[in-house]
Amino acid sequence: MLNNVTKFEVKKIIAGKQQQSQFEIDFVVNTGWNKIYIQSALNVDSPEKRAQETFSLHHTSDSFRKMVILDGNSHYRVDEEGIAYIGVIPFLLQADLLEV
Repeated sequence: MLNNVTKFEVKKIIAGKQQQSQFEIDFVVNTGWNKIYIQSALNVDSPEKRAQETFSLHHTSDSFRKMVILDGNSHYRVDEEGIAYIGVIPFLLQADLLEV
């Protein structure tokens, strides 16, 4: 089952005051007992853009798979934090990509 736009809150303490912010994950794929969090982004070419696009994935309270779907034909890769990146074209052509 595919759910789109999952919202959650992150609480931070800034200058001694607690602040809440709401963030979104674009899609959540539920496959039985497993989930895959999917964020869509045009690119993650700079460290700032990568941090922006993966912020919500880093703040989930579990260890399910996390993916960023990018524009174009980028090959599948996984970063040092376990987040997978792939272009939309190979993502759509690889039928088994979401299998656990």
